[in-house]
Amino acid sequence: PAPKTLPELQQLIGEDRQRGWVLHRSDYSTAIATGIRNHLGEVVAAINLSGPEAVMDSEDSQARFREALLLTAARISAELGG
Repeated sequence: PAPKTLPELQQLIGEDRQRGWVLHRSDYSTAIATGIRNHLGEVVAAINLSGPEAVMDSEDSQARFREALLLTAARISAELGG
């Protein structure tokens, strides 16, 4: 469920930041996102992968897509010196 108060939002942001990626589900699709880091370790961009719920619904699918996304983000970050 979406946060309804500022403290709930701040807690969610903190959890997402610590985990290093975000999963968002809407009515018919799912998206997974993570940051791209520069040579200082700062997030300078983001990358996401999204698809229809029918493809990304299972935990196995989400895990497989998340691993691919995180690997891709790490490779891009490495190109930036991160």
